[in-house]
Amino acid sequence: MLYSFQKSDPSLSAGVRRIARGQVEEAIAELDDPALEAGDAIHQVRKRCKKLRGLVRLVRPGLEAYEAENAAIRDIARGLSGLRDATVVFETLGALEQRFGETLGGSFFQDVRAGSGIPGDAPNAAGAAKRLKEARVALTELRDRTDSWKVTGKSVKVIAAGVTKTYKRTITAMEAAALSADPADFHEWRKGVKYHLYQMRLMKRMWPKGMHVRIVEARTLADELGRHHDFALFRTVMLPRLESADARTREALGALIEAEEQRLAPRCLKHGRRLFAEDADAFGERVAAYWKVWRD
Repeated sequence: MLYSFQKSDPSLSAGVRRIARGQVEEAIAELDDPALEAGDAIHQVRKRCKKLRGLVRLVRPGLEAYEAENAAIRDIARGLSGLRDATVVFETLGALEQRFGETLGGSFFQDVRAGSGIPGDAPNAAGAAKRLKEARVALTELRDRTDSWKVTGKSVKVIAAGVTKTYKRTITAMEAAALSADPADFHEWRKGVKYHLYQMRLMKRMWPKGMHVRIVEARTLADELGRHHDFALFRTVMLPRLESADARTREALGALIEAEEQRLAPRCLKHGRRLFAEDADAFGERVAAYWKVWRD
């Protein structure tokens, strides 16, 4: 199902319902697909939830059901976060080993695994069945509710207000991250970048070539911020597990994490300030002008 508004959509409401229902149906199909490992299905469903939240945030000025539906979608993703976090920790340890294994030599990463209890193989989905079943029920209910979603107001005004609000909040989060250097602030900024990315994808038909570069750049920034978040999550999970391990192992791992965070943070900030250099209101007006030309 296409994740973008189409010329053939008879109204903004119709386009929102079509896109939302398509994303929910894809999520249900991924949960039901026997060829997908549970971890992969969870990852895909969480991505669908982010895309759905990007959609409802875009039209929130005219979507009466916004608060309830945004919370419902958030809760579906949140219920599946535990297994995904375990996978991120496993993959991040592997990435560090690949990057620094030869430099450190010896049994450093074996010692880290032994001291932390992180397995040598990817985490499995044991115990995830209940959460997957609950997510499927919630998604089915969400799918049925999308049929009654209605966006009120002129489409160009709704789109302009929605994209401007997301853009402003993303800039605010970026500046907070720059000021504090706190991984939690970087994570909040990343969420805003993801919503902006998905909103640009939703509107890409307005001007495919013109929107393409912004979509690519936003995706690249979101990926960089994602890696930064992975290291922050890794630190939170791993270092407490190594309290009883050799002090040098714990300190060395902490230094590796810090080095990667310090490498990524300035790159993200430079990229973000370029991507969000335009004034938010001016950007919203420009998007509104593209939308009006396209729909007319």
